[in-house]
Amino acid sequence: MDVGEAHVAAACVAMAVGLAVLARRKGDAWHTVPGRFYLASILVVNFSVLALYEDTGRPGPFHLLAVVSIVTTGLGWLSLQGRGRVRGGRAVQAHASFMTWSWIGVVTAGLAQFANREWPAQSPWPVLTVVALATATGAVCVPRFATRELRRH
Repeated sequence: MDVGEAHVAAACVAMAVGLAVLARRKGDAWHTVPGRFYLASILVVNFSVLALYEDTGRPGPFHLLAVVSIVTTGLGWLSLQGRGRVRGGRAVQAHASFMTWSWIGVVTAGLAQFANREWPAQSPWPVLTVVALATATGAVCVPRFATRELRRH
């Protein structure tokens, strides 16, 4: 398996596992174990994309998005480490927000990559449209989701 295939496989795993983790009850072993699997797959996705330069031979927008994804996912994980283990409201809300944005990011990147491959002659508009719609959806849904999870916790 080459780097590109590992990237695609890990992205598919991250999307599926991430959705399952987001959809289920939080805080139990079923959340923690798949959550760690999600974290590992996201790291494979992002570090592999940082090694891919097939199209242009230089860094591009997907490389920047990989760095954003690493930071977002890392902050989501770190929010419950150390002091966050007390699981105060802010730590849980930060974790829920960052990890939801992480999942939205991997789905958005996949859709943007699809748009980029399907309509390459259409200029950047299909990709920008996909990213804008996914970001707008996230901006509406993430605060609601994080607040709901904080209330449930």
